[in-house]
Amino acid sequence: MLPESNTAQRSEDIRVLLANNCPLILAGIRAIVLTNTDVIIMGEVADGTEAQRLSQELVPDVLLLDLEMPGPSPLEIVTHLRQQCPAIKIMALTDGNDEAAIREVVAAGVAGCLLETEPPEIVVQALRSVAQGGVWFSQAVMEILAHPPAQAQLPHLTEDELAVLGLVVVGKTDRQIGWELGLSERTVRYRLQNIYDKLGVSTRIEAAVKAVRLGLA
Repeated sequence: MLPESNTAQRSEDIRVLLANNCPLILAGIRAIVLTNTDVIIMGEVADGTEAQRLSQELVPDVLLLDLEMPGPSPLEIVTHLRQQCPAIKIMALTDGNDEAAIREVVAAGVAGCLLETEPPEIVVQALRSVAQGGVWFSQAVMEILAHPPAQAQLPHLTEDELAVLGLVVVGKTDRQIGWELGLSERTVRYRLQNIYDKLGVSTRIEAAVKAVRLGLA
C-alpha cells in the first residue's frame, strides 16, 4: 500500500516504510507523521514478504519493522535486507515481550528498537537519529540486552542434535553434514526439524543465529 505523502518530498526528508499488521499502531504512527513534515511514509505493508519486496523496490531511509508479523521472520528480513539493501536503516518495533526476537534482530544488525508504547516525540527523534546513521534503543530494550538469558532457559538438545547444529552454524549443507556424521540426508533433515522445534525457529539461518546467541555452538 502506498499512501499519499503529507507534503512534497524534499532531499532532507526521512523516507519511512511501515511494516506492521496492527491497524491501531499504524494509525498512531500516521498521526505522528502528520505533525512532522520531514518524515514521509513511502508505503505500508502487513506481512514479512511484502516488507522485503517493497523495501527493495522503494529503498526507504528507514524500515520500521514490527517483530510480530506473518511471513518471513524478522530475523530473516533483517538478514536479507542487510545483505541486499545495506543503505536501508532498520528500526524494530516491539511490545517488549519476545526477548529472544529482540536479541536476534539486534545481533543481525538493526539500527534501533522501539517499544510500541513510546510517546510520539521519542518515535520521531528515533527515526531522525537512525536515518542520520545513528542508533536508538528504548531503555527497556537496553535492559533486556544487558541481561543475557538464564542458563535454565536453554533448550535441551541431544548430543546428536548438537553435532548437527554445530555443522549448520559453519555453513554445511544437509549432504555435507550427512557425510561428516555418517548419516543419510533424510536423518539429517529429521534431526534439523527437531532442532528447529526445540529452538522455536523455522530456518537454518535462525537456528544458526540462535545457537550462537545461546552458546550452543
